[in-house]
Amino acid sequence: MSQGLPPVLVEFASYGDALRIKLVRRPFPDSESDWDRDAIDAIVSVEVPPFTGEFSTTVWSYELESLRNLLLSLYNQVGSPANKTFRLLEATVSMGFSLGIRGGVTINFDVRPEPAADYHLIFQLDADQTYLPIWAEELSTALTQFPRQLELSDQHIGNERKSFMERLGSWASRRGKRR
Repeated sequence: MSQGLPPVLVEFASYGDALRIKLVRRPFPDSESDWDRDAIDAIVSVEVPPFTGEFSTTVWSYELESLRNLLLSLYNQVGSPANKTFRLLEATVSMGFSLGIRGGVTINFDVRPEPAADYHLIFQLDADQTYLPIWAEELSTALTQFPRQLELSDQHIGNERKSFMERLGSWASRRGKRR
């Protein structure tokens, strides 16, 4: 289990720009809910000179697994153009991947400290296909320390995610009306 172990760092970096997700601990390791046991406290940091910043968020192991699988899928498509997207459940980090025919990889990030924040940072990171398996391996290492706790099907996870996003949208709508 991850309690008492050092944090794990997952880093998307190239040419001096970086998005880092430091996986700190499981906040509910003994919960009866596998959903709660899958949660990980994390710190997201961004370095896009001259901007730097960080914030705390929650990620789930199934999200790390999904991102790793997306990266491996892109790597298997090298030589063909491809576009894929990834977003954390809490919508604090969104990533749009574009793979060019010659192996160039562009990641468009949209990062916000709170799911319903009106302010956010949009930036782009350029790399090549050789970074894809490196990033995937970092996620595999993270999953060794923070293995998936959910015993749910991917469809069930999708339904849970949709329900969460609907509740978030309702909350954001109510928040906007109070301003």
